Amino acid sequence: MYIQLYDVMRETLKIPKYLLIKQYLKEHILSGSWLEGVPVPSENELAQRFLVSRMTARRALKELDDAGLLVRKPGLGSFVAKRSIPPLTLEVVDQVVAMRGKGGYTIEVLEKGVSVAKKMIEKNMGVNPTQQLYCAVFRHSLFERPIQLQRLYVNPQLVPAFLKQNFNKVAAQDYLAWISPPSKTDCSISAVIASDDQRNYWAFEDDNHGACLQLSHVSGCGDQVLSLSIAVIHLQIIIWAMTYL
Repeated sequence: MYIQLYDVMRETLKIPKYLLIKQYLKEHILSGSWLEGVPVPSENELAQRFLVSRMTARRALKELDDAGLLVRKPGLGSFVAKRSIPPLTLEVVDQVVAMRGKGGYTIEVLEKGVSVAKKMIEKNMGVNPTQQLYCAVFRHSLFERPIQLQRLYVNPQLVPAFLKQNFNKVAAQDYLAWISPPSKTDCSISAVIASDDQRNYWAFEDDNHGACLQLSHVSGCGDQVLSLSIAVIHLQIIIWAMTYL
């Protein structure tokens, strides 16, 4: 079953083979299917199962070892590492998740490319000020009315094929979660005034004050930041959308 999914994801999303193997192992570890201390498939077994070289399988195992999910013992193999108890978190419901389950939901990719980390991005993602990041801007709509604007910054070292994806078919958040399931997330909510670009995207009238809620969502994998999502929702739109969600 998973091998069939592997073939589909490899062909449609152009995902490197070692990342698919890495995701296969992660899913079993993070879901609890493989408990602490359980041996995982060897390099030879993974190479045969996924029809890849041992070097490719070894890279997937090594990166999971570096991330603290596996413990590699020379001559014995790789084993599921002990996991620390995650801290208590507050669940924040994303309107886009609610919208996607309703009829009339659409998404538009407004921008997609490479961006240099600015001061605010540098602080949230813990990257150097000159480091290049992948960036995409999405407009989420319900019944052709824009509901949420989302700017997504992605660490290219963790998701090298991000810009090659067609996010009109595969949601960016689903793709990121599939490639590298986050081991930690941090959310913050603040009140902001829409920028000129955001007002244009929403087609606000001149007398609209543009009061919005901003949801910032930082996802991390191991000791690295995977992505930073900054979603902005206009207060008037929130009231309108509540009648449908």
